[in-house]
Amino acid sequence: PAARAALASGRRRLVAILPGLRVAEVDVEELRGIDPQLSSLQNINTAYDLAEARSGASFGPSVGDAPERACVRVVEVGTRRARGMPSERPVTIYMNDVEVATVQATPKDLEEMAAGFLLAEGLIQDRDALAGIDVDAKRGLVYLSTAEEVPDDMVYKTRYVTSGCGKGVTFSSVGHARNLAKIDSAACVSSEELYELMGRMAHEAAAYRDTGGMHACALGVGGRVRYVREDVGRHNALDKLLGRAWLDRVEVADAVLLTTGRISYEMAVKAAKSRVPIVVSRTAVTDLAAEIAIELGITLVGYARGGKLVVYTHPHRISAEKNAQTESERGRALGEGEGVKP
Repeated sequence: PAARAALASGRRRLVAILPGLRVAEVDVEELRGIDPQLSSLQNINTAYDLAEARSGASFGPSVGDAPERACVRVVEVGTRRARGMPSERPVTIYMNDVEVATVQATPKDLEEMAAGFLLAEGLIQDRDALAGIDVDAKRGLVYLSTAEEVPDDMVYKTRYVTSGCGKGVTFSSVGHARNLAKIDSAACVSSEELYELMGRMAHEAAAYRDTGGMHACALGVGGRVRYVREDVGRHNALDKLLGRAWLDRVEVADAVLLTTGRISYEMAVKAAKSRVPIVVSRTAVTDLAAEIAIELGITLVGYARGGKLVVYTHPHRISAEKNAQTESERGRALGEGEGVKP
């Protein structure tokens, strides 16, 4: 009955049913006297976990066991050196005790990743409604409590998101993105300022440099880098960054978002939902990202490296200098036609 009552109320967190049960609290040290390795305890969050537990299979390392990056030895032409190794673990995000998604992520800055993920999903908006965020780092669980309500269709719907996937749990269509309000920002930066911001991000992104397998995102505000966040997934790194800015109530109307990864449709939509007007990458911009950015008023810049950059959309926010090309100019230089028009 207690479990049914909790489920009926939408609370799927185990502690919700404890008040209705006869519960005995056992001290960990007392339990170790019976089970020194605590092997009788299992962390079960999904039906897959339950099936593994029933079969007696090992769960492998917990999130708490994972460093931000591990270290391995690399042998190159007779020499040896240490190299970082990206860390990746499942992290389950709850909103008001309702399980929303399990994300494969680097187990660091989980509080802001949860906030950024839910913000990008449109599930939270009001910063004043936030009651708190609890992180169980060992088990990879993040609980966000807010006065905002979980949509009814989310109560019995969860999603597993891989580190390389940006697809969310509440939308997946281009049509949804086109319903977002257009960004009308007077922000303007020079290409030199963008180079400086990209250089500062690279300098502060230690895991990105060390492992070669991490992504970094940075937020430029007022000509300086305010935050840098890293993760094995570029979408997670962006969620961490935007989540931190939202938690700190940072005004982003004139901000610049920088990333080491390509700017895909999902990345552009995340920026639009957070109202960031300029997004810059050291690599590529996809055609669908550019199409959406044109409609939503976002300036997209790609290939910001080696003293050059390509402005794909809304170039009026990048001051005209000889080392900044629009995509149309780049297309003509390469003999590829007009390219994407802002």
